[in-house]
Amino acid sequence: MSTIQRTSVPRASTATQELRLEELLGAAFDDLWAVVVVNDDVTTFATVITALVEIFHHTPQAAEALAWTVHRSGRAQVAVGDRAFATDGTTRLHQRGIQAVAEPLGG
Repeated sequence: MSTIQRTSVPRASTATQELRLEELLGAAFDDLWAVVVVNDDVTTFATVITALVEIFHHTPQAAEALAWTVHRSGRAQVAVGDRAFATDGTTRLHQRGIQAVAEPLGG
């Protein structure tokens, strides 16, 4: 049976690790886009809830809560992904008569 030898690997300082994490997270957020549903006076709650369940796979309860946020606040972020995902989701909402925009999350 062979034995495994342990060697010590120098570790980065905590400050260096935190900086690297911030760089990675910053790069990740730069590539993220939000799908934002905008309130209107025409689209029903049922239409919005059904769309959020079918397009973004939200639970009916989560979709209803988002629909209420749209109603009360005028808009709500309903999904986050890369640009293609957000653009596709926005297009699919438009096809159902729902006002929506894709917005970049990053700086």
